[in-house]
Amino acid sequence: MDAFQEAIRDTFLGVRQPPLTWGEAHGKRFSTQRRGYEVEQVDAFLDQTELRLAARESRAAAGRSTVAVEVRRIKITIVYESMFGNTHKVAQAISDGVREAHPDAHVECVVVGRASPELIKFTDLLIVGGPTHIRHMTTYFSRKRQIRREKKAEAKGEPPRELELDAEGPGLREWFHQLPKAKEGGELAGPQRHAAAFDTRLGSARAGGAGYGIAHKLQRHGYGLVKNPEGFILDDAYGPLRAGEIERAKEWGAQLVRASVGKEDGWAIWDKWDSGSGE
Repeated sequence: MDAFQEAIRDTFLGVRQPPLTWGEAHGKRFSTQRRGYEVEQVDAFLDQTELRLAARESRAAAGRSTVAVEVRRIKITIVYESMFGNTHKVAQAISDGVREAHPDAHVECVVVGRASPELIKFTDLLIVGGPTHIRHMTTYFSRKRQIRREKKAEAKGEPPRELELDAEGPGLREWFHQLPKAKEGGELAGPQRHAAAFDTRLGSARAGGAGYGIAHKLQRHGYGLVKNPEGFILDDAYGPLRAGEIERAKEWGAQLVRASVGKEDGWAIWDKWDSGSGE
């Protein structure tokens, strides 16, 4: 059952070659029950899979005999706030993992100051992260304090730590004020939009971090979290990231794709790229 579910998921993600066919799913039944599942649930899932595969093959056949139509690809956006480059590196690693898990998706990794409402409007999976200041999201004052320290060090002739180009721009707290609600009519209505939160922090992955506040704000905006917030660990308050964290961020990005499509409403979102509907 597990292997068959993975084959179904990878087929609709477009990463299984060759894809699962209707004929392979037709009449498929399992004699043993997986713990936590009822026989009726499994049978209903298999029946739905047959219908989706049949519709998919029908659309593919129609596409071969007609003029190609523009298909809306799944859109995944990673929004990050970063002061000394550590969160930027994690965000980029997450986007790399997402791209590997779903090569057909449209993936953008943008700093918070450039993440306009228009950019987020058609996003299907929104991933948001930032640095931790005193176990929480940064504030206007905490960012300014850090910047003043670096400018004072430079004025004294001390080597300053290199700030990100957008470090003096808005942070995630300000950005959330202009983030549109995920289910406010129009194109944002329908299936719940998916999201995930991450942060960079000192200590351990279990210590308090900005990711929890980010996750709460995403939920307040109508997004459904596909995984718990994740923290990526620094060796020092200014970096670098602990050894292995970039690789872990990349794998976490891939996990988000798998977790999103596995949600109860995941099919409704992840099936869009294959539905032939335009932007």
